[in-house]
Amino acid sequence: MAAQQLIQDGYWVFTTTMLGPVDIVAIRGNPPEVRLFDVKASSVKRRKHRLRTKTQKALGVQLIYVNPEKEEIYFPYHRDADEPTSN
Repeated sequence: MAAQQLIQDGYWVFTTTMLGPVDIVAIRGNPPEVRLFDVKASSVKRRKHRLRTKTQKALGVQLIYVNPEKEEIYFPYHRDADEPTSN
């Protein structure tokens, strides 16, 4: 769902096949805009907010929450300075 939304938004989308800090690489425009995403599942009852790791922050990775049951996608705002870190 996340990849489909990004494609609809005009991005070329590349997904990873290994564990790591990034699930999706999205590119669009000239000059190219490159965005990195980590996709997280979100339940119907409530969205569990997760923290980005230090590596994800350094890379500029953004989280995407996907709820397939409700067909919802949520792109949270990241406040880097105020966000606690986790590993």
